[in-house]
Amino acid sequence: MSTATNVSLTPKLSLTQIAVLSALMVEARELSNAELAELAGTPLTGEDRVRLVAGGLVEERRVGRSYAFQLSNQGWAQGLAVLAEQAQGKGAAATTVRMLLHGLHRALAARGVDARTFFAASTTAPTSDPGGSTVSAVPATTNGTTTNGTTTNGTAANGTAPQGAAASGPSVRGAAASAAGQPAGRVPEVDTVEQRIRAAYASLATEPAGWVSLADLRERLADIPRAELDTALKWMAVQPGVRLIPVANQKSLSTRDREAALRFGGEENHAFAIEES
Repeated sequence: MSTATNVSLTPKLSLTQIAVLSALMVEARELSNAELAELAGTPLTGEDRVRLVAGGLVEERRVGRSYAFQLSNQGWAQGLAVLAEQAQGKGAAATTVRMLLHGLHRALAARGVDARTFFAASTTAPTSDPGGSTVSAVPATTNGTTTNGTTTNGTAANGTAPQGAAASGPSVRGAAASAAGQPAGRVPEVDTVEQRIRAAYASLATEPAGWVSLADLRERLADIPRAELDTALKWMAVQPGVRLIPVANQKSLSTRDREAALRFGGEENHAFAIEES
């Protein structure tokens, strides 16, 4: 990806630039121009492309005769504020959009959650059926079988908890599994894998909340299928006190580090840390 971060954007963005920034943020991943045309209603070309890339908010990658784009670190850090400032004017619509975006920015900052983590997590959220009830992206199962609409542990097969039960776990895990490309009906035991990850991290970290390479973590947990491990890591990465980051100096990465990388939040991540609770 190519990027430049020392050139400031002019105060006013075009509608195309606003649409592209919004799509890249909400999708939290790299988008081709074809995908932008579908999701944002426009590709990113010409002067619009030059300004966003030169301004440091967007990174681009040549793909054949076209380009693919994703938000840069600067884009993630400033994107909400930049978009909020575009909603100028005294009309109710502009005022409402500006207020909502500034409010979202403040709320995330107050909770210690950055925009990248927030939107990446939202792409794995459960969906709703036409009747309005929440359903998991993958049916909750016990050994691959549902029993009379509920699993044998008492969790509803549609991913929602029965009355009086805690509404956590399988519905979120099922959605995360779907996002990670798990086969339909195959929900990894994320709770169990998470315990293994935490134990492995504790054995590898040389100091409290110290960084551990994903390559070392994967080696320690080599018996866990990669897809299941990735699902659990993504689930943990949006929890308080858990950090998943890329290595800034890409040239320092070994082939082993690159192969162990986990793509999440629109970039390849190589290091993992858990803060003490």
